[in-house]
Amino acid sequence: MKSQIKPSMSHLNCSRDQFLAHINKTADPPFDKLTIGAAILRDDGRILLLRRRPDEKHYPNVYEIPGGKVDETDPTIGQSHSSRGPRGVNSQPGTRNVIQLSYVVKVEDTQFQLNPDEHSEGVWATMGMLGELEITDDMKGLIMEALASTQ
Repeated sequence: MKSQIKPSMSHLNCSRDQFLAHINKTADPPFDKLTIGAAILRDDGRILLLRRRPDEKHYPNVYEIPGGKVDETDPTIGQSHSSRGPRGVNSQPGTRNVIQLSYVVKVEDTQFQLNPDEHSEGVWATMGMLGELEITDDMKGLIMEALASTQ
């Protein structure tokens, strides 16, 4: 089952373990992994999407927003330069119960650098391109919400 949780901006100063302890007071089953995503938008209405490598265990060749897991050693779950704060939280049950905080960030610079260990391609996508790219339904919904938030 997928759930939506609306964290407050005060959660940005929490560590991973503090955030999970707070959320897990009411979560059933409890979350055991926290990830962060950034919907990076340009002023012209494009969003940065990265294509997962073909040899990835989960979702090979699928486009996603930049992000990653929050490690125990990360001092906080948020960044002070986040322009819009958390947009929502999605859980993805399976072998692990994962919660993802997704942020909307506006940028002026159009250059980016891929980590070739994780992604094979990056693209500044428009809303019209979403039907042409391999994207999960959940990710497409998140992308459309982020794009709509700027209009």
